[in-house]
This record gives sequence, structure tokens and C-alpha cells, in this order.
Amino acid sequence: STSLLISPADDFFTDTLDEALLKGEIDAAVHSAKDLPKALRPGLKIFALTASRDERDAFVGRKKLSELEAGAKIGTSSALRKDGILAINPAVQIVDIRGTIQERLKLFHDGTCDGLIVAACALKRLGLESEITEIMPWDGTPLQGQLAVVGRDGDGTTQKIFAAIDVRKTYGRVTLAGAGPGDPELMTVKAIKALKKADCVFYDYLVHENLLDYAPDAEKINAGKRKGGHTMPQAELSRMLRQKAMAGKTVVRLKGGDPFIFGRGAEEIEYLRSYHIGVDVIPGITSATGIPSSLGIPLTARGVSSSVAFVSAHTEDESDTAPQPVLIPHAETLVFFMGLTKLPEIVQSLRAAGWKDTTPAVVISKGTRADEKVVPGLLRD
Repeated sequence: STSLLISPADDFFTDTLDEALLKGEIDAAVHSAKDLPKALRPGLKIFALTASRDERDAFVGRKKLSELEAGAKIGTSSALRKDGILAINPAVQIVDIRGTIQERLKLFHDGTCDGLIVAACALKRLGLESEITEIMPWDGTPLQGQLAVVGRDGDGTTQKIFAAIDVRKTYGRVTLAGAGPGDPELMTVKAIKALKKADCVFYDYLVHENLLDYAPDAEKINAGKRKGGHTMPQAELSRMLRQKAMAGKTVVRLKGGDPFIFGRGAEEIEYLRSYHIGVDVIPGITSATGIPSSLGIPLTARGVSSSVAFVSAHTEDESDTAPQPVLIPHAETLVFFMGLTKLPEIVQSLRAAGWKDTTPAVVISKGTRADEKVVPGLLRD
């Protein structure tokens, strides 16, 4: 990740100590882990990450947050915490407060605000655990309550000194693996090897049930992800992946197709890496190519099509009561994912974009599986 660009403000909290490390004036720097930039400067490395006494957010108030009356003032300076507060009680008023824990508590006790959100670990470290009214259901800030020891990359002697307190040595790893388009024989050998080593497997509804036989002793968790019947919200799934890995488990997140093609793999890998959990990715055959190929349908062909685009038929903010047009990119072959319930919108959007009614088209359900259905025709059909 050191190849990522560091913004001028990203290392605001670490700049001075980073310079001292790189100049050799000091050999190690201790930071609040949550204040570290996403990418350390080239030449620096995290030697150790300490365990958190409590990584969660706590609510301090006269009563539970959900029970407070309309207009009650809740203090926080975090945008993420504001969203969480309003999701629980949209009738309260958010006020911006800052300062030490004691200063924030004084604002609550003198009536300036009716409640406030603070890090649970901060209250516990100060012996103020009795102030906690309840623990919040959302994730706290990544690495909240943890310390990070940073040193010069390659300084093995200093790193060895701090190895004993590095909580990461107890972590497991997460593998995002593609299961292919449906036929269990179309999953890669590497993904099968990962399943055989797994302690825990999270799988979605697109994964053929026979593939789970490669992990007979692993804990198996259905992550769902089907339109109209999601088994597990994405935030909860990501949290469970993290918790299993932090408990030392070898975790496989088995996804239909390829993890990075409309599989939310990018979100999961970013989330896990924000907690310094090791992640591996095993590519899979995406349905966009695997299914047409299995049916003898070329996505590109000399003199017919020299470009292909993959399109999601659904958007994040759409509602079932308000059909929305589908994005039509500039390409000679288009493959729509998750399009069965959106066929009218897809056809209408194609026509509006200038596609002719005589354009060859095919609708496929459960491709490469024994119960696949294939309907070829023209756009007008």
C-alpha cells in the first residue's frame, strides 16, 4: 500500500515523528493507531499493533438513545457517529462537541447536552465505565483504542523488541475466492485448496452447494445476497469477517463469479485492510464470460464486435416502486448482470440509446447449472 499517494493532510498527526524516524533521530514512534495515514511513508513500517480494551462506541445519557424525546441534544464531532445516531433515533438533535473525555462528560452533566457518544475504551481506561448507558451497535472507528509502533522498514532489531505486543500475530487471514458462474467444475484449483484449509466459509446463494463439501469441517455461514431476500446486510457481513479473522480463524469468503466483478470484493478488502487484517484474492470465472462461452456465444468476434461492456442492471439507491433507466455504455456487446427483474427497463433504455429492435439478444437464468434457462431472440422480443 506504500504505492498509494499520501495527501498533504493525511499524515498530519504523524508528520514530525515520521521525519525523525527517516532521519534516524529515533528508532520507534508510538501513535494512536486510528490516527495513522492510510499509507505510511515509503521506508516506514508498523512494527506492532496493540490490542484494544474495547473497540466499540458507547452512549452516555439520561436514558437509552432510542428512548430520548424529540429534540434531545446528542453530542459528537464524528460524521459517521451522526449517521448511526439518527438511524436509531431520527428525532434527536446533533450538536458538535470536542475536548477531553472529562470536558465532554461535564457538558452532559451540566445539561448542555442530553447525551454523548464516546469511545468505550476511553471511559474504561479512566475508570469511568459506570458512565456508560449502552454500547452502540455500529462499528467504532477502525483501530479505535489501539496503539501502533512505527519504525524504519528493514530495522529487524527494533521490530523484534516489539513483536511480543503485536496483536496481529494472533490474527487469521481472509481469502476472497471466486466460485465461478455456477457449474462446480468451473471453480479454480486454487480456490478449492483454500476451502480445504478454511476454518470458516461465508458463501452466497450463487455458490453451488457441492463446493462446500471441500470444507467438511469448516463453519459455514450463508451470506445470502439475493434481490428481495438478503440474508445478511453488507455491514454485518464485513464485521463478521473481521471478527472471525481477529479470532485467529482462516476465513474464506466464497463469491459467485469473480470477487471483483459486481461482487463487492473491493468494499470488503478495503474494510479488512483498515483493521490490518491480511487479505488474499483468488479470481474466479465471472458469469459475464463463463456463461456466454459455455453456450458458444462469443462476446467479441472479428467484423462483428470489438468491444464488450459489463453493466449492473441495478443501482444502490433505486426503489421497487420507482423504475429507473439502465446505464447504456458505448460498446458493441453488452452483458447485463442481475437483469431478469429489470428486462422492461433494459429494453427501454437500449431503444432510447439507439439500439435497433433487430439486435440479437439472449436472456439467461442460472447459466452453466443443470437448471439453466436460455431464451434467444431479438431486442424486440
